[in-house]
Amino acid sequence: VIRLHDGESIMPISSSTADSCGLEIFCTKELKDGTTCECREDGEESYGLDAKYIGPFKGLEAAKFVMEHTLYRQANLVGYEIKDEEDLSPSKVHTFDANKNLLATYTHGGHQPGGAKYQEACRFVQGEKVLAVFHAPYHAVVPVKVIGPMTPESERESWELNDPKVYYDSYEYYVKDWDDWHWDSVAVHPLAKLKSYLDRMANTEVVPRIYLFPYQKYEIKDEILHLSDTHGLHHQIHDLPDADVIVHSGDISHNGTEDEVLDFLNWLIGLPYPHKIFVTGNHDLCLWDAEAIEDLPANVHFLQDCGCEIGGVKFFGLAYNHPEELIPDDTDIVVTHEPPVMILDKSARTHWGNAPLRKRVMAIKPRYHLFGHAHDSFGTLKEDGTIFSNAALLNERNKLVRQPRLFLLE
Repeated sequence: VIRLHDGESIMPISSSTADSCGLEIFCTKELKDGTTCECREDGEESYGLDAKYIGPFKGLEAAKFVMEHTLYRQANLVGYEIKDEEDLSPSKVHTFDANKNLLATYTHGGHQPGGAKYQEACRFVQGEKVLAVFHAPYHAVVPVKVIGPMTPESERESWELNDPKVYYDSYEYYVKDWDDWHWDSVAVHPLAKLKSYLDRMANTEVVPRIYLFPYQKYEIKDEILHLSDTHGLHHQIHDLPDADVIVHSGDISHNGTEDEVLDFLNWLIGLPYPHKIFVTGNHDLCLWDAEAIEDLPANVHFLQDCGCEIGGVKFFGLAYNHPEELIPDDTDIVVTHEPPVMILDKSARTHWGNAPLRKRVMAIKPRYHLFGHAHDSFGTLKEDGTIFSNAALLNERNKLVRQPRLFLLE
């Protein structure tokens, strides 16, 4: 979110991508698929890197103005980067901590051996525990201990461990190819060593000096994208945000035909989400009596009076108009099509909610109750510790007028 006060405006964004000034936000999330933590020291955890690019802008002041007005996942925020580029290479880069205080600046030139800025001082001292932002191939935020400035020997162990020896015949030839940006790095010892499909961390790794941030621990929380009542218009939904789980609360079709349902399933399966959940609605006639759907991928969960557990979070999906007693007591997230009575259930001047469902939900107190059905009551409400979400995307005239809701799981 970029929050502006009355009378404030954002300066025009540059159309140039070759010579521009960009703003990026660094946050933590779960490690991406294919990257694992091979070993830990002192129980240290590593995190996936959630890098969100905002820009480009015409200059540094415009990018800084937007940074000062940006709100983004404060609980997982590592810091910010503003990068000025010329000919697609960094010319000046600033990094800021989570409170938007300037941490470090890189200015192109003089960082190679013999240069005026060779082994430029790092704000963190030898032996200090800090967080290092690694881009490719790990895309991770890793706790490390600072060893010291970059030397010609700093990457030897990592190169011998990972380099396929295709581009360079020897480590010495590899070192000759280092540019000014590469030389302005710091040698660090990872306290949580990562392994990807092709690479693994050595005892000594290097990271650009400006990508070291103050140490802290994070509690990674899942993000859930909730939608409902698309009535066959799912192909009109664009620019869906990243999330760990996408949940659809039914009325995936309009006439309840198998062709409509198959079209929705092909769309859902093709979405790039780690986990996908859906239940039936009153319009999904061909699924009313279905107990399961054959050949669904393992990460697509059709919750027809059943549940699944994802990352320790227990979901339960109740089929349309089925008895609420089926919902287990220990459910974290209840997914239904119907709303509970008198909670986000009004549409066309009528309350469409289910009274026994409300009684059951209030008794077990799940963290979330996700539903739809009442097209005029899109929104969220927190009551007695439970967050209720009506994510009906269509209005009462069956026009797609809303976007799915994104939750950071509390």
